[in-house]
Amino acid sequence: PIVVTMLLLFGAILTLAAGLVRRTLAWPVAFTTLLLVLGDSTLLLREVVRGGPVRHTLGGWAAPIGIEYVVDALGAFVVVVIASVAVAVSIYARAAVRTENPDQEVAFLGMMLTLLLGLTGMVLTGDLFNLYVLYEISSLAGYALLAVGDRRAPVAAFRYVMLGTTGASFYLLGIGFLYLLTGSLNMADVALLMPTLYGNPALPVALALIVTGVGLKMALFPMHGWQPDAYTHASSTTTAIIAPIMTKVSAFVLLRLLLFVFGVDLVSRLLPAGTILAWLSAGGIVVTSVMAIAQRDVKRMLAYSSVAQLGYIGLGIGLANPWALTGAVLHIL
Repeated sequence: PIVVTMLLLFGAILTLAAGLVRRTLAWPVAFTTLLLVLGDSTLLLREVVRGGPVRHTLGGWAAPIGIEYVVDALGAFVVVVIASVAVAVSIYARAAVRTENPDQEVAFLGMMLTLLLGLTGMVLTGDLFNLYVLYEISSLAGYALLAVGDRRAPVAAFRYVMLGTTGASFYLLGIGFLYLLTGSLNMADVALLMPTLYGNPALPVALALIVTGVGLKMALFPMHGWQPDAYTHASSTTTAIIAPIMTKVSAFVLLRLLLFVFGVDLVSRLLPAGTILAWLSAGGIVVTSVMAIAQRDVKRMLAYSSVAQLGYIGLGIGLANPWALTGAVLHIL
């Protein structure tokens, strides 16, 4: 699994280096990197389906002390979706970026690969704090990409910076509470210790902070205020690469944390997190669908529609049963 992120890291560096030599070399390097990532992620999915989850410990430090990358079938599936969308968008990105942002083509492609580095890492990591670091990598690259658009794009990106930083802070506080309770940041280790924490008053606080933080990043209703403006005023390539996958990866993160770290019993029976998430998502489906119908700008209509689609995913996660979960994952695709 580490190969996926390493390809994107070195691909971003090589794209910038090649662009400094000759601007026309940047896109071939970026596109080749994405093809390699798609190939590697497809092989990873096949291996996981055949032989079960794949684990990689960074620096030789075994979990739960060290950072661990864990790929199960669900994670491998999402990484393939990310890589597939990225390849499809990059085919048309060459002409679009040269038309809309001719002076920023090299930096744009480098930032796009950095964004994908953060997003794939978020899916692959098995460490709660490493997830925060990768969240910030993808967010910083996303801020830069969203600011490249029409005259109002920088203002929309700034709103996203403020709300995104707030969301990251909530998440960081939440995992701080979990670390105080468990002494661990490894997701599997925390999941094992979770039943011993039932009844601890700090646990609902940690859960609320983490769900709020991820919900802001995910643009979950009613925390979606940054998303319509950001998607509407960004360049077409930015919207095409961020809209399909960035908020969906946050949805995957929410699914993984709620159901696989905190556990179904906690979020469905002991604490009403699943119920609250389901009601907010259901409200978002109705309200933002109506808002989408009311728009006259096509990109803004699609932006509100995207929030409604996230509502379907959030509703599936909140219901926390096998059929709803399957529907949420397929809706990500």
